[in-house]
Amino acid sequence: TWYDRLTRSRDFYVLDNEFKSNSVEFITLHDPADTRTAAGRFMESMIVAAKTYERDQTSEKVRIKIQMRLEKGLHKGGAAPFGFMVEPQTKMLQPNPEQLKLLEQAYRVYIENRSDFKVRDWFKAHNIPSPGGATEWQVSTIRDVLCNRRYIGQIEVNRRNKGVSGLPENQGYRIMQAQHGAVIPVELWELALSIRQEKKHASPNRVGRPRSFSQTQCGRLYPLQGLMFCGCCGHSMAPWYVHHKPGKNRRTESFVNYYACAKQIKGWKLCDHNNLILAKRAESWIVDRFTDMATSRDAIEWSVQSALQKCQSQLEPEQERLALAKTALQENQTQIDRMMAVITSGKATDTFLEMMNEQAIKLKVERERLLVEQRLLQEVLQPLEHRIDISVLQETFADFARLAENATPE
Repeated sequence: TWYDRLTRSRDFYVLDNEFKSNSVEFITLHDPADTRTAAGRFMESMIVAAKTYERDQTSEKVRIKIQMRLEKGLHKGGAAPFGFMVEPQTKMLQPNPEQLKLLEQAYRVYIENRSDFKVRDWFKAHNIPSPGGATEWQVSTIRDVLCNRRYIGQIEVNRRNKGVSGLPENQGYRIMQAQHGAVIPVELWELALSIRQEKKHASPNRVGRPRSFSQTQCGRLYPLQGLMFCGCCGHSMAPWYVHHKPGKNRRTESFVNYYACAKQIKGWKLCDHNNLILAKRAESWIVDRFTDMATSRDAIEWSVQSALQKCQSQLEPEQERLALAKTALQENQTQIDRMMAVITSGKATDTFLEMMNEQAIKLKVERERLLVEQRLLQEVLQPLEHRIDISVLQETFADFARLAENATPE
């Protein structure tokens, strides 16, 4: 009935173009505009701009108000964090003595078992409800509780912008002190955080580590995960397997392993394709390509030459440093020669000679440092062809075919 009931952003123009391309006319009951005329289209654009401005302004006011409440130590709304309660009159968060003992015990359970699921089972065994009132805790809620800086007397402002640079000062992530102070031992909180970071660093799916090390519940490694992409939509191919349980016609369980388009696995249904590839077929194809390259002399020579060219292009900063070092050596030698000429002339006073001697010693030390740097850079920049023996690579790859026959995804 209103423009903002459909959308409150500039996406309206995208929808409007889609409507027009399909001969669909868009009409509102409360904001009618005759889009067949120039004045009507202008009025429509003004209405959409006003609705967009109103939405953005309201969002900005709410964000600023929440930030102000956090800075004052007030509760920003919703359920109070576990271990706290909201003071009815001041709306301030106050520690709940009854829950703090349970909270500290939950931290100790996590440190002992290194698992959020164990903490969830502990909460369930002791009939401890979640902050929202549910009888069973969500693992994500437990993770948020065990990472909450409120328990050590700190408040995170603009937490969603953590790690984002280039934002205005009022939108940047920062930590401020809370009024209530620490409610659990700081050492306990830091130990739990260090365990979580250690597990995150060792996780096979963490950012920065090759996804080829990830392993599924069927116990199989998928070495091509993160390296394969769907040819239909360009999305990544994720592990997928079919589990055949023992039954009348099957004595033992078995797994059929695939690489599948992640969009289909997640149920996004944004594409009409069903891209599913047998894992063995894709991995054997990769092994065959490596075997072909390993047994081809031309491929090895081409690889070495391309690597040399890449190395030479990457050594340009070292070449610039070497040129600067040579220039600095020349200037250093010129200054030393001038000082020696003044010292040997016999016209300088004793005090001036002492100053000149000290300066000459500093110049000689600097010269030795520049000579060492020049020698190291020359070693780096020496022709790379003298360091690579192609025959060694060929001998190494000669046994690749036999190794590939016995190769497993590990």
